[in-house]
Amino acid sequence: MYRYVECEKFEGKTCRTGGSTERSIAALKHLPKVGKLEYVRGYIYKGRGTTHAAVLVRGDLGSMRFGGFSWGYYGTGCRGLQSLLNKLGVSVGEGEDVESIADLAPWACDTVGEYWRITFGEKGLVQVA
Repeated sequence: MYRYVECEKFEGKTCRTGGSTERSIAALKHLPKVGKLEYVRGYIYKGRGTTHAAVLVRGDLGSMRFGGFSWGYYGTGCRGLQSLLNKLGVSVGEGEDVESIADLAPWACDTVGEYWRITFGEKGLVQVA
């Protein structure tokens, strides 16, 4: 089972991080390793002493967790999320922002849980929740 989680070197140790949009976009080249898409979801989780936003792509062969993609504000994280959704075949039209695709709510740093999910079926995208 393939598993990708963003990490970086800090004081000589490899540690998981909140991620960077640049690293997340560079990792998109590994998306085929997760196999047939099942879902992509945005969520907030409790890390060491703080909360983090993450986007998880799940397929039948594995998963990828991106810490550099965000939603609910205008910045590089949202543009990175738009790149991911485009790569997955979820259309983001001219003049539309990522929030209009999945009606993504701004996230609150202290509220842990799933904020949105896009489920894929036999014929592609089947549900946005």
